[in-house]
Amino acid sequence: MNTTGDNTDFANRRSDPNMNTTGDNTDFAAQSKDAPSNAADKIQDAVRDTKSLSIDKMRGNAQTLAQQGRDTIDAAVQQARDTASDVSGSLMTYTKDNPAKALLMAAAFGALLAALIKSLTPSRD
Repeated sequence: MNTTGDNTDFANRRSDPNMNTTGDNTDFAAQSKDAPSNAADKIQDAVRDTKSLSIDKMRGNAQTLAQQGRDTIDAAVQQARDTASDVSGSLMTYTKDNPAKALLMAAAFGALLAALIKSLTPSRD
């Protein structure tokens, strides 16, 4: 039995700087030192993900509200067009059925409008 070779081999392993002679305790100590940092990183990642989701959700809500606003405005414009068309049609029908009354009403409205404009403009004395 060669004990000299075994001792030399043991001495070589001890002097090897890459050799972990303390076993898993060193790894556990390093992991426990890094644990708070790793936990903080995970929390920061979770916060970033939550912010990203919140921003995406708010962006989606804003786009939905904008679309609803556009739809509401489009509906109001269409209703105004329909009402103007109905009034125009009614006015045309009334004018065709009662041309004398329509002409007198237009003259009275013109006179009223002229009097209003004259009263609102300053005199040139």
